Amino acid sequence: MGQLDKGEPAPAFCLKDKEGAEVCLNDFKGRHIVLYFYPKDGSKGCTQQAKDFNDAKHKFDQMNVEIIGVSPDPP
Repeated sequence: MGQLDKGEPAPAFCLKDKEGAEVCLNDFKGRHIVLYFYPKDGSKGCTQQAKDFNDAKHKFDQMNVEIIGVSPDPP
């Protein structure tokens, strides 16, 4: 599967979080989320992207929106 079009639902998937616990997209069913993908932990651009989301987290919290970042790196 390639890039999704705007408004197209993401496919169901499960991945391990940084603590090794399984997190599934279906766990967030019915909730609003920002799902973003980044190529590598610790790289300059990806780190800045994560910091930007973190800086705006209070705004997302006010809207009851969960932020989820996904990379191909191991947990």
